[in-house]
Amino acid sequence: MFGLKKKAQPSASPAPDSATVRDPVCGMHIRPESAAGHMEYAGKQYYFCNPGCRQKFKQNPAQFVKTT
Repeated sequence: MFGLKKKAQPSASPAPDSATVRDPVCGMHIRPESAAGHMEYAGKQYYFCNPGCRQKFKQNPAQFVKTT
């Protein structure tokens, strides 16, 4: 117990910066190059943290994207 330090755990989601995008389903920030999937909708590319989020988006994209 004495003298042992806990290692910092890596974040499940990188801190938002210019190299990350937001998964429109769950809101997680991910890097496009490591995304579990992507899909184009209304002329824009969307990236997903896992296949489940991509599937939910595919079923009803308008639910997750505000179009103007």
